Amino acid sequence: MILKLKIAKARQLSMRLMSKKVPGKRGSSTTKAFTCQEPKDEVTSAQKHNKILRSKNVFKNYTRAICNFIISDISNHYLLQLIEEFDFDIEEFKAYIREKKEGIKGIIELRGLLVVQAKDTLRIVSFKRVFQRIAEIFIKYFSVNWIFSSKLEYKLDYLKFRYSILRRIKRPILLDSSQI
Repeated sequence: MILKLKIAKARQLSMRLMSKKVPGKRGSSTTKAFTCQEPKDEVTSAQKHNKILRSKNVFKNYTRAICNFIISDISNHYLLQLIEEFDFDIEEFKAYIREKKEGIKGIIELRGLLVVQAKDTLRIVSFKRVFQRIAEIFIKYFSVNWIFSSKLEYKLDYLKFRYSILRRIKRPILLDSSQI
């Protein structure tokens, strides 16, 4: 339906362009050159819409994937290495992540899992630091496999976006809801 409307609009435009006469150098009349281009405003709005669709759920999907990785047995090796540094219980940490995973809707929740606030207890601070380290490990070593084995529609965009996510995980202050 939309394609038929565009074709009809293009035909009308071509007929108008062909009917307009422009005076030439020697008094003879010539027609304007016909170009079949979309107006620039429509192209840029379509590109913006496509970009928004591609990046709409990136933070939510990456955060859920990180949480799933932490809950899985694959992360146990990395968690055991971090116990000495951060002094936490693995089962408590996994329960904390399961609880937070249910409420993930976007970048705000990812920021909440990373940024240490004054009201946080020592246990929560250590959980946030461990989450940050495990998230870095996931992005560096496991995200490519997750991207290509999942049902994500824009796989290449997720692959390109992983370095941006890694930068923001390393410096959570950079996470802002306006950066979607």
